[in-house]
Amino acid sequence: MPRIIGKMGSMVTMIKDATRCNITVGQNGLIWIDGEPQNELLAIQTIRKIEKESHLSGLTDKIKEFLEKNAK
Repeated sequence: MPRIIGKMGSMVTMIKDATRCNITVGQNGLIWIDGEPQNELLAIQTIRKIEKESHLSGLTDKIKEFLEKNAK
């Protein structure tokens, strides 16, 4: 969860802005995503990418690039 939220909420804010979805991350690990279906799918793909690559350095830059490339 900490990698999805990011420092001071920076990662989740970046995902919210790029996908125009409302995203709530619960303390129990659940993530609520509300938005247009295609934007929700991008948010889900992004979160899964963060989960898979959370051990890598430079993750924020990789996610920013991923969102810029895939956001419509």
